[in-house]
Amino acid sequence: MAAAVALFALGLSAPAVGDTSTDAGRNLPWKSLVFEGQTHVIRSRIEASLERLPSQEAVPSLRDSPQGTPVRPGGVEVILINTVSSAEGPFVGGERREMAVWFDPLSGAALQRDRLRRGKKPDNKLYRYTEQGVYRLRRKPRDDGEVALSPAAWTRTKETFYPYPAHVSDCGPVVDPSILLYQLSVMPVTDPDFVSEMCVFHQQHVHRVSLEHQGEQRLEVNSGQGPREITAVRVMLQARPLEQDQNDEDFAFLGLEGDIEILLDRDARIPVRISGTLPKLGRASFNLSKALGY
Repeated sequence: MAAAVALFALGLSAPAVGDTSTDAGRNLPWKSLVFEGQTHVIRSRIEASLERLPSQEAVPSLRDSPQGTPVRPGGVEVILINTVSSAEGPFVGGERREMAVWFDPLSGAALQRDRLRRGKKPDNKLYRYTEQGVYRLRRKPRDDGEVALSPAAWTRTKETFYPYPAHVSDCGPVVDPSILLYQLSVMPVTDPDFVSEMCVFHQQHVHRVSLEHQGEQRLEVNSGQGPREITAVRVMLQARPLEQDQNDEDFAFLGLEGDIEILLDRDARIPVRISGTLPKLGRASFNLSKALGY
């Protein structure tokens, strides 16, 4: 019972009774999800995929950090979540973001995030999570001649270390925003009393993110299998700075800010609609258009 309570507090679900696997993430909740959204001026698309990797295979991809003690996998496997976000419209100019996040499914702790932005302002930001904070390496092309090169060859670089506040351990291991997409499918969100809090690193600071069950509703969806009606669980996501004197910085999940509403298929345990505020554009929703492997 104590172990289950601890996992609940971290936002993870306990393995099923009789599960002899050494890794709580052995059975992935889904393989790929595609969300689409549209405002009056912008069309957006988000593709997400999950992959389970042996720790020995993943470790060479994890960069060392000149500061702090890098977080290492706690088990024999890690999970890699890849997301590709694209937007078309007058304000974004065909921007595309590719992101890979490695994390430990046993604890939920983030290991590394590698984000590449393509478009008018290309750049690459690699974040290595350590026990004491997050190391960031930013790369940009120095001139037009470097744009076509691999980000590893871009020569305009800057290294930064963002130390954690002293009381970060009060809310468990630090996770990455992208991991929440996975967490939502393995947490006991269908429980009417479900409430979970975790520490999430975003941009330059740690935020305390809360997730809370707020009822159910009937919803018509179409995720590639034709229109159908489901029972959706409503989960609210709210974030606040962990540090009281922290500079004003809005937390974002899949580009959405403010109070974020997530509707999940109660039976399939996958998100079908995610709503929040797009900066400068107002309220928006991403609807599930395709799902595989759930």
